[in-house]
Amino acid sequence: MISEKCVDLLYFKRFFTPVSSGCFICPYLSIHCSRIILPMTVDEFMIGQLYSVAEMSKNETGGGDGVEILMNEPFTFIVNQPNPPLLNGDPLYTKGQYTHKCYHLSQKVPGVVRALAPSSALIFNEYAWNAYPYCRTVITNNFMESFNVTVESLHSPDITLENVS
Repeated sequence: MISEKCVDLLYFKRFFTPVSSGCFICPYLSIHCSRIILPMTVDEFMIGQLYSVAEMSKNETGGGDGVEILMNEPFTFIVNQPNPPLLNGDPLYTKGQYTHKCYHLSQKVPGVVRALAPSSALIFNEYAWNAYPYCRTVITNNFMESFNVTVESLHSPDITLENVS
């Protein structure tokens, strides 16, 4: 039985894939919506999420590989504001924490991939705007300029929200 202390997590993934022979001109858009009920409040989930991200960064970094935090500072409707604005410009989400991270993966992939892929293909940039309970994360790769993964999540304490189709 699930108590009323549940978190309703909705996330959306948007990604672009090649359409033919490496051409990234025409984007393919895919939106996935999921609802995950958790036995905790939104505030408890936020603490756990922040702890998990910090531990992952610490455990995966070392030897020149892992996570490099390039920027971690507050954003407002003037400074570091995402484009487009979060949740269609909703005033509740005009300030929060902005982070820019660089993931160095050359030692995290098999040797065959390391030998075949250019070094720039194994570096990913993550741009995140955390206006909790709404977050947007954009992941890009400099080698594939049109590559883009966007994950948007809304953490809601109300389990009576209408199902997403």
